[in-house]
Amino acid sequence: MHLFEHFSIWNQYNDYNLGLNRYDNTASTRFLLMDATHQQQSRNNYINTLVEATNHFSCYRVFIIVNSVSVATFLNTPNNIQVCFVDAALTEMKNDDNDSFYQFIEFGDEEYRNYNPPTGYCPQLNQICGVDDFYYGLRGHY
Repeated sequence: MHLFEHFSIWNQYNDYNLGLNRYDNTASTRFLLMDATHQQQSRNNYINTLVEATNHFSCYRVFIIVNSVSVATFLNTPNNIQVCFVDAALTEMKNDDNDSFYQFIEFGDEEYRNYNPPTGYCPQLNQICGVDDFYYGLRGHY
Protein backbone atom coordinates (compact mmCIF):
# COMPACT_ATOMS: atom_id res chain seq x y z
CA MET A 1 0.00 0.00 0.00
CA HIS A 2 1.24 3.48 -0.81
CA LEU A 3 1.71 5.86 2.14
CA PHE A 4 -0.85 8.31 0.76
CA GLU A 5 -3.57 5.66 0.79
CA HIS A 6 -3.59 6.03 4.59
CA PHE A 7 -4.79 9.64 4.21
CA SER A 8 -8.00 11.33 3.08
CA ILE A 9 -7.07 14.17 0.73
CA TRP A 10 -8.96 17.36 1.51
CA ASN A 11 -7.35 19.93 -0.73
CA GLN A 12 -4.41 20.61 -3.01
CA TYR A 13 -1.95 23.45 -3.52
CA ASN A 14 0.44 23.05 -6.46
CA ASP A 15 1.97 19.58 -6.03
CA TYR A 16 1.07 19.32 -2.33
CA ASN A 17 -2.01 17.55 -0.98
CA LEU A 18 -3.51 18.32 2.41
CA GLY A 19 -4.26 14.95 3.96
CA LEU A 20 -5.91 13.73 7.15
CA ASN A 21 -4.80 10.44 8.68
CA ARG A 22 -7.61 7.90 8.12
CA TYR A 23 -6.94 6.26 11.50
CA ASP A 24 -7.28 9.46 13.53
CA ASN A 25 -10.87 9.48 14.81
CA THR A 26 -10.56 13.11 15.88
CA ALA A 27 -9.53 14.20 12.34
CA SER A 28 -6.99 16.51 13.93
CA THR A 29 -3.82 15.17 12.33
CA ARG A 30 -3.02 17.00 9.12
CA PHE A 31 -0.01 16.50 6.88
CA LEU A 32 1.06 17.90 3.56
CA LEU A 33 1.84 15.10 1.15
CA MET A 34 3.86 15.17 -2.04
CA ASP A 35 5.14 12.50 -4.37
CA ALA A 36 8.40 13.88 -5.76
CA THR A 37 9.59 10.68 -7.41
CA HIS A 38 9.15 12.37 -10.80
CA GLN A 39 10.03 15.88 -9.65
CA GLN A 40 11.83 18.08 -12.14
CA GLN A 41 11.94 21.35 -10.18
CA SER A 42 15.18 22.95 -9.11
CA ARG A 43 15.99 22.94 -5.38
CA ASN A 44 15.03 26.63 -5.03
CA ASN A 45 11.61 26.10 -6.64
CA TYR A 46 11.13 22.97 -4.57
CA ILE A 47 11.75 24.88 -1.30
CA ASN A 48 9.71 27.92 -2.40
CA THR A 49 6.71 25.76 -3.30
CA LEU A 50 7.04 23.94 0.02
CA VAL A 51 6.99 27.23 1.95
CA GLU A 52 4.01 28.51 -0.05
CA ALA A 53 2.02 25.31 0.55
CA THR A 54 2.73 25.19 4.29
CA ASN A 55 1.72 28.83 4.65
CA HIS A 56 -1.39 28.33 2.51
CA PHE A 57 -2.68 25.50 4.71
CA SER A 58 -1.00 26.53 7.99
CA CYS A 59 0.28 22.98 8.14
CA TYR A 60 3.94 22.47 8.91
CA ARG A 61 4.26 18.66 8.90
CA VAL A 62 5.19 17.31 5.49
CA PHE A 63 5.82 13.89 3.97
CA ILE A 64 7.62 13.93 0.63
CA ILE A 65 8.19 10.65 -1.18
CA VAL A 66 11.52 10.83 -2.99
CA ASN A 67 13.95 8.62 -4.86
CA SER A 68 16.79 10.60 -3.31
CA VAL A 69 17.36 13.97 -1.72
CA SER A 70 20.49 16.07 -1.43
CA VAL A 71 21.91 17.18 1.88
CA ALA A 72 21.64 20.77 0.58
CA THR A 73 17.87 20.43 0.08
CA PHE A 74 17.53 18.91 3.54
CA LEU A 75 19.58 21.72 5.12
CA ASN A 76 17.71 24.44 3.20
CA THR A 77 14.26 23.47 4.45
CA PRO A 78 13.04 26.08 6.93
CA ASN A 79 13.36 25.12 10.58
CA ASN A 80 9.66 25.71 11.30
CA ILE A 81 8.65 22.99 8.82
CA GLN A 82 8.96 19.32 9.80
CA VAL A 83 9.82 17.64 6.51
CA CYS A 84 10.20 13.88 6.38
CA PHE A 85 11.62 12.46 3.16
CA VAL A 86 10.11 9.01 2.66
CA ASP A 87 12.36 6.62 0.76
CA ALA A 88 10.48 5.52 -2.39
CA ALA A 89 12.96 2.67 -2.98
CA LEU A 90 11.86 0.84 0.17
CA THR A 91 8.59 -1.02 0.45
CA GLU A 92 6.37 -0.67 3.48
CA MET A 93 7.20 -2.90 6.43
CA LYS A 94 4.57 -4.69 8.50
CA ASN A 95 4.64 -5.75 12.14
CA ASP A 96 2.67 -8.52 13.88
CA ASP A 97 -0.30 -6.16 14.33
CA ASN A 98 -0.37 -5.57 10.54
CA ASP A 99 0.63 -1.92 11.06
CA SER A 100 2.58 -0.27 8.23
CA PHE A 101 5.94 1.48 8.48
CA TYR A 102 7.45 3.80 5.88
CA GLN A 103 11.15 4.50 6.32
CA PHE A 104 12.67 7.98 5.97
CA ILE A 105 15.86 9.01 4.25
CA GLU A 106 18.10 10.20 7.06
CA PHE A 107 21.21 12.29 7.13
CA GLY A 108 24.14 12.06 9.44
CA ASP A 109 27.56 10.56 9.53
CA GLU A 110 28.21 6.83 9.48
CA GLU A 111 28.59 6.66 13.26
CA TYR A 112 25.14 8.22 13.75
CA ARG A 113 23.54 5.74 11.34
CA ASN A 114 25.33 2.79 12.98
CA TYR A 115 23.99 3.59 16.45
CA ASN A 116 20.49 4.83 15.60
CA PRO A 117 17.85 2.59 14.06
CA PRO A 118 16.12 3.87 10.91
CA THR A 119 13.19 6.20 11.52
CA GLY A 120 9.84 6.21 9.76
CA TYR A 121 6.11 6.74 10.08
CA CYS A 122 3.40 4.32 11.20
CA PRO A 123 0.02 5.64 9.92
CA GLN A 124 -2.14 3.30 12.01
CA LEU A 125 -0.57 4.63 15.19
CA ASN A 126 0.00 8.11 13.73
CA GLN A 127 3.52 8.07 15.06
CA ILE A 128 7.02 8.81 13.85
CA CYS A 129 9.31 6.26 15.47
CA GLY A 130 12.36 4.09 15.09
CA VAL A 131 12.03 0.74 13.35
CA ASP A 132 12.84 -1.11 16.60
CA ASP A 133 9.98 0.62 18.42
CA PHE A 134 7.69 -0.13 15.48
CA TYR A 135 8.39 -3.85 15.66
CA TYR A 136 8.61 -4.29 19.42
CA GLY A 137 7.40 -1.40 21.50
CA LEU A 138 4.51 0.73 20.24
CA ARG A 139 1.70 -1.58 21.32
CA GLY A 140 3.51 -3.04 24.32
CA HIS A 141 5.00 -6.14 22.65
CA TYR A 142 8.25 -6.14 24.62
